[in-house]
Amino acid sequence: MSDTSKIFTAGFQFNEKYLSQIPALQLLVNLGFTYLTPEQALSQRGGKQGNVLLEDILRERLKKITASNTGGSPTCSRKRISRPPFSG
Repeated sequence: MSDTSKIFTAGFQFNEKYLSQIPALQLLVNLGFTYLTPEQALSQRGGKQGNVLLEDILRERLKKITASNTGGSPTCSRKRISRPPFSG
């Protein structure tokens, strides 16, 4: 390895976190999304790491979307949102 390439690679982080994850987070925040810390996200998941849906936020957004499209105030029940998908 030449001295020039050592200087270049020493100053550049070849790391997925710096190359894609942080720029993606910055873009999403700029688009209006709210960044949640890992602790906040886990709390929103009801303490279940395998739960990918943030059910309270989903319910709130669905109510807003549906109400604005129908002019009403429909119910988004916890039971319907957290129901396992049909498999058969």
